[in-house]
Amino acid sequence: MKVILILLLICGAMPGTSGQGHNTLVVADSRGEYESFFYLADSVIAGEMASFTVAGPIYGRKPLGGLQAFDAESFDRHQASFRLGNHKVVIKTTDFNPDMHYLEYYRRSGYLHKIDGSYFWGIDGKIPRRQISHVQIIIDGQPAKLPLRAYHDIYEPNVCSRTLFGKLRCQMSVFLSEDGQRLYVYMQNGRIPSLYEVTWIFGNGRYLGRVVDFAY
Repeated sequence: MKVILILLLICGAMPGTSGQGHNTLVVADSRGEYESFFYLADSVIAGEMASFTVAGPIYGRKPLGGLQAFDAESFDRHQASFRLGNHKVVIKTTDFNPDMHYLEYYRRSGYLHKIDGSYFWGIDGKIPRRQISHVQIIIDGQPAKLPLRAYHDIYEPNVCSRTLFGKLRCQMSVFLSEDGQRLYVYMQNGRIPSLYEVTWIFGNGRYLGRVVDFAY
């Protein structure tokens, strides 16, 4: 009951689809059964993601090396900015305002199961406290768009903070592939039992799709 979109990474595009001419096909699916790492068919992307996701090693994928990690250049409890050369990613969060959303409860149980008509990630059956309010992606100095549909159901985002001893602790990270063709924006959000991870994937400066899994 969590997911709306699916990501099928395949060898070659299918004619007559929005993925024509690209190696990724993003298809709407109300069942939300195929967005997990388990269904990644692109071995390169799966191997690169196995080096930083929780799900990758669980599904037995061998991590591929060579990813370049971005540095956190600024952050607080509500936003984080990451940079690597002329690549930059900024994510900001804000309080969730229930008055700005359509909330659907399961019958008369008081269990919240949809927000704005969609199942959602972050917390089970309750109103979320936080949501993503702004995303900026710069790849090779050019803006890249992360569509709203890619994060509209992503709640309880975690970014960066410092421990009592001053050590930086981030539950968000950004990576560039060794050949510079793929960029991964990774977040680990919520808390157990709703802890989950989401990775947004960009290829050649364009958004390809996302992978979402529980992270424990």
